[in-house]
Formats: sequence, structure tokens, C-alpha cells
Amino acid sequence: MIEELIQRYLEQKLETSVWMEMPENMPKSFVLIEKTAGGAEDYILSATFAIQSYGQTKYAAAELNEAVKKAMETMPETEDVFSARLN
Repeated sequence: MIEELIQRYLEQKLETSVWMEMPENMPKSFVLIEKTAGGAEDYILSATFAIQSYGQTKYAAAELNEAVKKAMETMPETEDVFSARLN
């Protein structure tokens, strides 16, 4: 499942936990991923995700968000994903 692939990938790239659901006991810093759309065209699957960054302060969340964007820029280095872009 692409959600699990992205979760594992971001956990490797970031120094924080990555969740697919809001955790009950929220850590000081974490990333939440949610698939918002998906489809297929000419046998090519696609998916759209909302990725939210949480920190103790708005500044900490903004810094984490920049780290998420940087990590996602290198996402195409995996063999199961050939394109990732910010929209």
C-alpha cells in the first residue's frame, strides 16, 4: 500500500514519528499523512496526500514542514514511486 511506503520512507528521512491517524497520546513533534485522492490512467496509479506537520510551536511545525518537503523531493529515488510533486 502506498500509504505504508510513504510512512516508512518519511520515518527513515525525518527525526520524528509519522502517523496515518491522529495519535491518542500526541508526541511533541510528528507528521500526519492522509490519502485524499487516487486514481489510474493508462495503467499508471496515482495518489494525492495531505501531509501535516505538528510541533510544540508554530515555528517548530514550520521547520518540520520544510524537512518533509525536502524529504518528499527525493521520494522518486524508490523503485515503487517514479514521481512526487508539491501542489
